[in-house]
Amino acid sequence: DLAPPADIAPHVVDLGFIDINDRAAAYAAAGVLVQPSRLESFGMVLFESWLAGTPVLVNARSTVLRRHCEVSGGGLWFGDAATFVEGLDLILEAPEVRAPLAAAGREYTLTEFRWGAVRDRFHSALEAWS
Repeated sequence: DLAPPADIAPHVVDLGFIDINDRAAAYAAAGVLVQPSRLESFGMVLFESWLAGTPVLVNARSTVLRRHCEVSGGGLWFGDAATFVEGLDLILEAPEVRAPLAAAGREYTLTEFRWGAVRDRFHSALEAWS
């Protein structure tokens, strides 16, 4: 169990593990997925969010998450409280920004992380190492 800090505890609802369909519906219903972690090594929640048609807002200090957003065009990043608020407002209040971000992230996921693309990169890496 991991209790949230006391100052935000009243605003946190721990759902525990949820059904995959409920999780997909939550991604699809969200206006934006916020991933504040600096320490991500892949960022699976970004791809799940993009597949559901939802853009992302990530911590700029996570080189992995920021790179996914830069390459895909599927999200924005924040470096401090001001850019967090600015990015959040932009995504939530401007459908002309939100929809293209979500579409670009979805296309990136379907193109770069389809089985054949991942397999080809894996084989190329094995060949380079051998």
